[in-house]
Amino acid sequence: MLREKARFYDAWIDEPHRSLEGMTPRQAAAHPRAWRKVEVILKVKEHAERELPAEQRYDFDGMRRKLGIAK
Repeated sequence: MLREKARFYDAWIDEPHRSLEGMTPRQAAAHPRAWRKVEVILKVKEHAERELPAEQRYDFDGMRRKLGIAK
């Protein structure tokens, strides 16, 4: 299950999203103002993951490192 999540999120960071005005999370993370929207999205996803057992949770800190944004 965790492997599938990793594949999903690896693809997700390079897909355009309406909530990011058509930018990918990677593009938005590099934008002076839009990176905050990415952080909000990650926090919401991270909050949902907290309901799962620790071994099933995705590491959003790792994604933040990939995107170059700090928590």
